[in-house]
Amino acid sequence: MLMNFLKRKTRPTAPVQGLDYGAQKNLLAGAGPEARLQLAQAPDTRPEILYFLAGDEAPEIRQAVAANSATPVQADEVLVEDADEAVRADLALKIARLLPDMSDDEQETVRELTFDMLRRLASDQLPRVRAMLSEELKSSRHVPRAIVRQLALDVAVIVSAPVLEYSPLLGDADLIEVIAAGCAGKALCAIANRARVSEDVADAVVATFDVPAVATLLTNKNASVREATLDKVVENAADVRAWHEPVVMRPELSIRAVRRVAGFVASSLLEKLAQRNDLDRGTTRFL
Repeated sequence: MLMNFLKRKTRPTAPVQGLDYGAQKNLLAGAGPEARLQLAQAPDTRPEILYFLAGDEAPEIRQAVAANSATPVQADEVLVEDADEAVRADLALKIARLLPDMSDDEQETVRELTFDMLRRLASDQLPRVRAMLSEELKSSRHVPRAIVRQLALDVAVIVSAPVLEYSPLLGDADLIEVIAAGCAGKALCAIANRARVSEDVADAVVATFDVPAVATLLTNKNASVREATLDKVVENAADVRAWHEPVVMRPELSIRAVRRVAGFVASSLLEKLAQRNDLDRGTTRFL
């Protein structure tokens, strides 16, 4: 997995929890890599020491500082622009996970610094870092909507897909804007597979005539599809086998569409059509 790819293997180190500031400072003075790593990982290392370690020459130590929830926001700010991809990735994960625990009365400056770091990470040059951030924020309601929109419009589908499928902060207008921008097929599938798809969004998906995305939409029981929109699918479905079964199973299928579908689907699907309880006698006899 992506997380495992970015994590470096480090040897287990002896715990340093419980050391007071003086002892931590003494441990840091002239310390080798192992001692510095212990301090970078410890949950009770003093903020000023973690800030100092954020500038360590060893990337694995900076990565440990980035992942440490005790690291002060000022040190996190330094690490946002770190040259090492794994450092930025771990920082993105930590910040995203800490967002729900930020109280409403938390100092406004701290919240703004945190959101500013998220914006910068959402613009990271490497898709992997942006993708990890998107994965962590996909279900969050605690992040500024503008950041989620930025991730949703990302050209890399590994970045956009998680928020497009799951984010509660994206409304119909946002999703239609993404579709109109010409998003990739997998991103369209993510939209079509949302827990709720409105008729307007369904119209926009069908208008692309992207085969996998329309198939995903038709299979999604939580997608609302207008009868007229489904008629458009049926008009173009004869040569698209992937649409046959999901079209047959849609409850919005009109009688006119049922008769048209009967002209090109397999006999097994004709049997499913005939078993529908919303057909008139004439259509049932026709099938």
